[in-house]
Amino acid sequence: KGETWQTCAAIEVMEETGVLISHDRFTLHGIETSAMGVNLIFVKTTDFGVQTDTPTDGECMEHKFVPIEDLADLDWAFVTHREFAESYSGGQ
Repeated sequence: KGETWQTCAAIEVMEETGVLISHDRFTLHGIETSAMGVNLIFVKTTDFGVQTDTPTDGECMEHKFVPIEDLADLDWAFVTHREFAESYSGGQ
């Protein structure tokens, strides 16, 4: 409680990937509500961050940076994420 969305983004990235990115390096890209009523906040950054030895929470099996134009080509785990990626990359 009381955290900015930027701070939350930095914390989530660190917890799930072990990559440290400063909270001020994120920009808001959009917000969507899934069919299940979950609010998803999509952010972007051009900062590759610093890989740390911090233990992760195990939610993320793999992380990688992907060029914007390739987002829609990925095999997304969730439909809402895929749809948002397609809209972001122009549906290409």
